[in-house]
Amino acid sequence: MKVIGNALKVVRDFRRPYIAVNVGYYGLVLVTLLAAQAYSPLRQPVQRSIEQEVKEGTLAPVAKLYTHKHFLSAIAVTFAVNLLAGSLLVITVPSLIVPFSGVLLGAGRAVAWGLLFSPTAPGFTASKIAWAAILTVLIVLEGQGYILAMLASYIQGRLFLSPQQVGATSHWQGYKAGVGRCLRLYVLVAITLAVAAVYEATIGIYVAPHLR
Repeated sequence: MKVIGNALKVVRDFRRPYIAVNVGYYGLVLVTLLAAQAYSPLRQPVQRSIEQEVKEGTLAPVAKLYTHKHFLSAIAVTFAVNLLAGSLLVITVPSLIVPFSGVLLGAGRAVAWGLLFSPTAPGFTASKIAWAAILTVLIVLEGQGYILAMLASYIQGRLFLSPQQVGATSHWQGYKAGVGRCLRLYVLVAITLAVAAVYEATIGIYVAPHLR
């Protein structure tokens, strides 16, 4: 489709920043995970906060969908939360106000993921290894959606500061050109997070109960 082709062209045009954001994001997840393994108190506040959100906070309705095995609803709500709250409101909107801020906020997400997904108990068993592999795929899939949103934020800020890069003659024109490319990239953000939502609902409802 043309819209996908246009989105992929944006990625190709900004290939080096895309690679850099990938390395930085996944690298932060890994480094934070290892740090939390070495010093467990690092992860406790984040994990307690998530547990509280799942039990009584904003994530409680989502958790109920998983608990009651409402597969399609779990996919839809997971996708909506990740796209709107996880990407648009946390990464993209702030960048429209303060250039590049979404990149830093996305990096904060990577750190939080490293703390959240750090193993809570030492040792290796078959189920732990399987669960680690499953979570790795989830981190890669969903993380790619946030990486693309971070790239969009970077591009928007870069074209605002350097409008001549796209033949614009003012910062306002560069700003608008950046927003246009951001919107194109959101096609890929949505597709990636939709795939991640299907995967997350599948493992959350049908796989996780048998591994824990």
